[in-house]
Amino acid sequence: QGYTGLEMLLMSLAACSGTSIIALLRSSKKNISGFKVNGKGIRRAEHPTSFQKIFLEYILNSKSFL
Repeated sequence: QGYTGLEMLLMSLAACSGTSIIALLRSSKKNISGFKVNGKGIRRAEHPTSFQKIFLEYILNSKSFL
C-alpha cells in the first residue's frame, strides 16, 4: 500500500518546481491568488520501468499579473 517510487518522484518534481516558481514570482512582486501544478508521467513498457515522458502543467491565478 502507498505510493510507488515513480509516483513519489513525480509528486516531488511537481512540488519542488512549483515552490521555485512561486518564490520567483513573489520576489518579482507579482500578486498571486492561486497556483496549482498538475503532473503526468508516461512510463516505459520495458523493464526497468522509468518515465519516458513527464508533463507538468502550471495553473496560475492572478488579478493583475503584468
